[in-house]
Amino acid sequence: MGEKYKNEIVDRYRKRISRSGPTFESLASGSKKHQEIRFNILKNVGILSGKKILDIGCGIGDFYKFLESYGVKVEYTGVDIVPEFIEECNRRFQKPFFEVRDILEKPFASKSFDIVVCSQV
Repeated sequence: MGEKYKNEIVDRYRKRISRSGPTFESLASGSKKHQEIRFNILKNVGILSGKKILDIGCGIGDFYKFLESYGVKVEYTGVDIVPEFIEECNRRFQKPFFEVRDILEKPFASKSFDIVVCSQV
């Protein structure tokens, strides 16, 4: 992704964050009900305890929170290009790893994860 386009995306989210903080509303990804439907689909297509999960565009870490609420224990890594979202993730959660990272510029090594999810990106 070009730097100009990436900056436009980050700026769009920063404007939303300035209005409502680093919250579900700032993600602008539909309703909580639709989020739960998406997360259930992802959980039911093979995300089992013990797997290494990469969540690209993790936002504020809601997918990790969802898995945790269902007792699904995973080795979770969340990445996003919006620093404020990652700051919020690190504030909310102690255990998983969250990082500001453009996956296209700095990919992970092959076979680093069992499952990669990218929902509402």
